[in-house]
Amino acid sequence: YKIATDHFASETDLSAVDYFIDDFDVVFSDEFNGTSLDPNRWQTRLTWGDERIINGEQQYFVNSLEQPDWGFEPFTFTGESMVINAIPVPDELRANLPAVCDEADPLGVDRCEFLSGALSTHDRFQFIYGYTEGRFKFSGVPGSLSSFYLYHRYAGSHAPEIDIIEYLGENPFGEEAAFQTYHFSDPNTGETRSVPTMSYKKPGGGTYADNEWHTFGVLWEPQLVIWYIDGREVKRMSGPQVSRQPMNIVNYLVAGSAWAPTPDATNASLFPIQFETDYIRVYQREEFKATTLFGPVQ
Repeated sequence: YKIATDHFASETDLSAVDYFIDDFDVVFSDEFNGTSLDPNRWQTRLTWGDERIINGEQQYFVNSLEQPDWGFEPFTFTGESMVINAIPVPDELRANLPAVCDEADPLGVDRCEFLSGALSTHDRFQFIYGYTEGRFKFSGVPGSLSSFYLYHRYAGSHAPEIDIIEYLGENPFGEEAAFQTYHFSDPNTGETRSVPTMSYKKPGGGTYADNEWHTFGVLWEPQLVIWYIDGREVKRMSGPQVSRQPMNIVNYLVAGSAWAPTPDATNASLFPIQFETDYIRVYQREEFKATTLFGPVQ
């Protein structure tokens, strides 16, 4: 491939992270070595709040930074990592759920059957272009969906979602695999379109829910997106549909959805479902560092 507008991309071997990362500097990182979330880096709500439920998701994301007394804290810390925990909703906490949880879901699933947590850097950190990486341990519980992606703050032309990794504890489409998908807004129609979901099977067989750490990253450059697992390229795409608008980091654990089966809430041994994060980092080349913004969009 060759991108005439980007000398770096056209002249550098990008097939492994080690081949290019020395030309980048860390501009955002959380090593999760403390005992709580850093509110200067994260929010515990998504950009659309808790009055909108998408994809038939069956968990409610507790906004514990803004509502520390809600009754459930989904984020725990080991001293070296952060764990997102999901549990069935205890009866005594159902009164705390928003009214949307009682509405019928158009996809036919029961809403807000579980509690979980979501992290987003919107109004804390955003950037254009760079390499984003996280190191994770996934749950293999059927119905769990561990997600790590880049997302825009406000809808607009070429403002997509770059799924760095979506991992299903049980894959209803076949064998377990790591999923990467690129969603973008068609500037001609305004419709959301998706590059066909790309799945990657673990070399040598097995699953990524093996209680071992794995790294997942994406290089986002002008007209180029490359996905990496454990430092090696697994997928790439290029073209004018690639975002050139600021993006935020999102990291969360879904429990049941239209895509993932409903976890068995009667089996206490499955809970809490856990998604563990060692670190999340963003690296940039010098020419793109001016795009980073810390704090709310003005």
